[in-house]
Amino acid sequence: MPKKKLFFYFLLLFVFIFSFSGCGKKKENKQAEKEEMNVKVEKSGQKVKVKSDQGEGYIEVNEKKEVALPKDWPEDIKIYKNEKVFAVSKMPQGEQVMIKTKDSMKEIEKWYRADLVQKAWKEKLSMDMGGTWTGMYEKDGKRLNITIVPDEKDKEINLINLIYSKITE
Repeated sequence: MPKKKLFFYFLLLFVFIFSFSGCGKKKENKQAEKEEMNVKVEKSGQKVKVKSDQGEGYIEVNEKKEVALPKDWPEDIKIYKNEKVFAVSKMPQGEQVMIKTKDSMKEIEKWYRADLVQKAWKEKLSMDMGGTWTGMYEKDGKRLNITIVPDEKDKEINLINLIYSKITE
């Protein structure tokens, strides 16, 4: 896998990790804010395991064969038309799945909207940003963020990024 592409996937992972860090938690001790977070990273084949003060997780990327969904991936969040999952990350804050398809952004958006609404997910946000679509759905204390973007190399392929988390107040 080209280093540029691998870097892109790791960048997505770190955005995912840090977008949830501290969700629903208030630091009462100013000293705790100054302490550094202890993080250990271990690579094994296509999988990278991450251990930190917040818990442990992993990221797995494989463009040649399908990557398995996390064992606790919600049954009511389907993978678009059973397309191949090529990247998965699981952290204490949530889970992320990436899929590739040749279908159009509008077709993917329409499919997810119909599927999620049928399963009682409530749409909280839908935003088309000229070539990128983002949707946010909530149900029973769970949140799903969906982002659809064109592949940088092959504009005929769209990447679907699903981020699932539990809502914490």
